[in-house]
Amino acid sequence: MNKNKMLFELLAELIDVQIKKYVSLASRGVGPDARLNAALVYDEVKELLFFANLLLDEIQSNVDADRIDYTVFYTIFDQVKFYLEQEQLRAYAGRLLDDNNIHATVDERTSKQLHALAEIAEHADIDLSVASQPVTEIQKQCQYDSAKIACFILTLAKSVRENPSMVFDPKVPEHAQVILRRNALTRYHELANEIDELHQQCEEVLEGLPLKARFSSLTKEEAWARSAEHKGQLTTLLKRYQGLTPDSCLFTSKHTWHEVASFSTKAGSEQSNKQVSLQSFFSNRRALLGGVAVAGIYVAALLYYFSTQFEEGYTAPKL
Repeated sequence: MNKNKMLFELLAELIDVQIKKYVSLASRGVGPDARLNAALVYDEVKELLFFANLLLDEIQSNVDADRIDYTVFYTIFDQVKFYLEQEQLRAYAGRLLDDNNIHATVDERTSKQLHALAEIAEHADIDLSVASQPVTEIQKQCQYDSAKIACFILTLAKSVRENPSMVFDPKVPEHAQVILRRNALTRYHELANEIDELHQQCEEVLEGLPLKARFSSLTKEEAWARSAEHKGQLTTLLKRYQGLTPDSCLFTSKHTWHEVASFSTKAGSEQSNKQVSLQSFFSNRRALLGGVAVAGIYVAALLYYFSTQFEEGYTAPKL
């Protein structure tokens, strides 16, 4: 399969899971990957649908899709890569906070999509080590919110590391406080360099983006209604693509679409002692394509606390 069709299939799966994500966020208010803004995810889906339609138009207009306008392919590839990197950033910050045995479904899904992206990059001779840059206002907002969320998570880890007996905000769940204090004596010292460096990089991103955290006004009813519209648009694109590539894996009985916001009960103890490498995250993203563990259920519980701080205009303390 050529790189253009590979990218379209990855994009279609990303759109599908993002639609499910903003419905989940609007319905429940929090999600395991800390994507707290349902309205922003909704805007992202609109943008991704535009990319998918543009790419499919280019594929359809060429008998040999390899003769597609390379400008279109590389532009869309970079934007898809950007969104996946933002999810990877939030997941990485969550893993630094705690490498729990119970992993969110988003971990497995992101790993698979990053692996697929790496295969496309190899096919197209693209260097994945170069970080993508936000181009649109939606992407800039996504980058800001991702950095803000990571800063809250890492500031909490730094604070309790320096003072394990600190008094937590009452909004932090009690069971989360127990795990945070335990990690303060071990994990946060073992991973001090990674935590501090990522925290600094996120602060630099925030300083360079004169934005504010944007919060969802998307109700559950609105999310369901708009998701029906978006699913309809995606279905139309997939039918067009099926006419061009009827043997695509997307249309086989064995293919399953990704889900969000569910937790795996499989043990992950073999991961608990592995060191997290900041250098591998920023300098060699291929090293992470085998899987990055996000934080477990207790981190998801903390998200209500983080979202409340956002809504109240809270600024993370400077350490």
